[in-house]
Amino acid sequence: MDILITVLSGTAVAVLGLTLNTFLDQVVFARTREFSGLKGRIAEALIFYANVYTAGVDLKGNYWEEAQTALRKLAAQTLSFKHRRIWLLIWLPSRTNLDEVGRALIGLSNLRDALDPTTANELKLTIEDRLSLKI
Repeated sequence: MDILITVLSGTAVAVLGLTLNTFLDQVVFARTREFSGLKGRIAEALIFYANVYTAGVDLKGNYWEEAQTALRKLAAQTLSFKHRRIWLLIWLPSRTNLDEVGRALIGLSNLRDALDPTTANELKLTIEDRLSLKI
């Protein structure tokens, strides 16, 4: 009888451990890794396209379109991540902050026709603040 209890309890612990490990890996760690990658791509775009959205410099002809496309894609990824973020991950930015980041990225991508360096800087600062970036 003692052997049966030992086997059943060992099996229960193993199943519980595998279930918890799967949950942590597929939900918690995967979402955290996904957000870290997104945050890095946003920081990279803010640095790489700074001359476009602040001064309107068009160095290679289609540089504006490239910057607009990149910023729009990042905005779409941020806004879609907002819907996949679960409440359990309290160390990630809130849905409200992710929404503000997405809107600010869209705002930066729309500055081509009405270039305003002050507005561009405010949008950039909003993104940095909401994502805790130090650029």
